Amino acid sequence: MSTRLFLLIAAVISTGASDAFAQATSVTLHFFPLTGEVRFVNDSSMDFTFVLYELSSPSGALNGTNGVWTSIADTYDASGNGFIDQTHEWIELTPNAMAHATNLSESVIPEPGGVLPANRSLSLGRIWDPSVSAMRDVTAKIFLPDGSEANISDDVSIGGDYFRNKSVDENDYSFWQIYFGSTSSNFADGNLDGVVNAADYTVWRNNLGQCVSISCSGESNGAAAGQSANAVPEPAGMFLGLLAGVGCLLCRLGSRRSLS
Repeated sequence: MSTRLFLLIAAVISTGASDAFAQATSVTLHFFPLTGEVRFVNDSSMDFTFVLYELSSPSGALNGTNGVWTSIADTYDASGNGFIDQTHEWIELTPNAMAHATNLSESVIPEPGGVLPANRSLSLGRIWDPSVSAMRDVTAKIFLPDGSEANISDDVSIGGDYFRNKSVDENDYSFWQIYFGSTSSNFADGNLDGVVNAADYTVWRNNLGQCVSISCSGESNGAAAGQSANAVPEPAGMFLGLLAGVGCLLCRLGSRRSLS
């Protein structure tokens, strides 16, 4: 850990240690082997507040170049869209960010820090190169406003996998249907806009047949499951088909009644 990063952590601890408040203290790090995307996912019903995060990869599997690393400082703070922090400016702590980086980190001072809302996800961009290292090579530390470290778990993900079984199939479409319109079901929010809507259907359709499971075609590199998205009817088409089927059924019932 760099001296600058250590001093910033110490400053965060000294300014935030007196503030105790109820919040989520754990987050999941999602890795997308097919694209290299990395996300922080808050599955809790409480907001996740943090002041610093650091990603490390001894093998240099991280990419911190502009346009690849979607940092809070560039995108989600007060000078950006305010999604994580509407009040303060974040600072990228990684000097000379570049491809094949071993560290990506950023922080905010003063407190209270940034907030990943309940049931929302934060995309850091396609910053991981799976061809350089396995997922386990990338580790993370996240510090809460009181100076303690958050609990972090990790998982493999794929766009459109709303059922979270490492493949994109009809189960995911069923989940999308069930949670359509929800603002608290982040697992079915494929484009991370905070609501399950038609855009998330498009994410599912575009990834249909993809898989990152060992059991999928005997491979773990995202081999297609042999099903084409072109064979899947659009939501409107499915509704019209259902109406047509009901119409045919009513006609048949009418014919039977006229003959009796």
